[in-house]
Amino acid sequence: MIARYRALLVGNGYFPHEPALAPLHGPFNDVAALAQALTDPGVGLFDPHDVTLLPDRDGEEILYALQEMCTAAGRDDLLLLYYSGHGLPGDLGTGSLRLCARDTVLSRERDTAIGFPQLDRILRTSAAAVTLVVLDCCYSGAAKGAPDARHLAVARGRCIMTACRERETTPDAVNSTSLSRFTSYLVAGLRSGPDRRGAEDTRISDLFEFALRRMAADGAGPLPTQRVSSTGASPHVPIARLPPLPAPPAPGPPPASLGDTAPPWLRGAARWVLFLLLTIGALVGATGTSAITDDLA
Repeated sequence: MIARYRALLVGNGYFPHEPALAPLHGPFNDVAALAQALTDPGVGLFDPHDVTLLPDRDGEEILYALQEMCTAAGRDDLLLLYYSGHGLPGDLGTGSLRLCARDTVLSRERDTAIGFPQLDRILRTSAAAVTLVVLDCCYSGAAKGAPDARHLAVARGRCIMTACRERETTPDAVNSTSLSRFTSYLVAGLRSGPDRRGAEDTRISDLFEFALRRMAADGAGPLPTQRVSSTGASPHVPIARLPPLPAPPAPGPPPASLGDTAPPWLRGAARWVLFLLLTIGALVGATGTSAITDDLA
């Protein structure tokens, strides 16, 4: 059982030192929406104090924050590292995906972008039971080429989700208020729960399957990938609660009777008709009784 959930959410969409890196709409919205879903009182398993947002930060700030989270993690914790922004492909098959920071300059890419092996080395220092890495950027599938997690201090498992394959690109969010495609489905999956029948929670594997199915159905871009390095059941670790059941509808007002809806003149006429019917019934009853008495006599 996971004792504590911790997350570092990085969204870099602004690169003032490199004109060749176009500004991105999605990252700022992505980290905000993901943080809200992870900490949502209805479905979230993350305490807001354990979720750190880093929008548009330099590489050193990102690496420092990651080291802080890994150092603080306990043996029964889950760590989530999320990145949305520009990805650079690195060398094919080496796992050397590079993630762009605010201070990235392409002419000094190796020094100013964050190589996935750097992140990997820091993640290996953590005692956390489970580590989940989510990369929503171009070429993110290249991160799967990194060494596995067998040397983690407590290697119950690590899972890496990527928005695309090693040599694929992903589109930016369509406008300044929307989310990146992969992240939008992750947020939806956290909030709506799994497709799995009889589920008691939303697992890491449920979240990936949810996004994969929806992205395959919309046909608007590449499909996500998942890589699991595990000595246990890390894909089956809960990442969210099931959403609460909708409240039953409130009882409506009782159906109105004719007396409540009829106009006053009709209600008055109905009373007179009822009076006449009762009077006629009484007269008929009296006449019948008199006739019976005469016959008996």
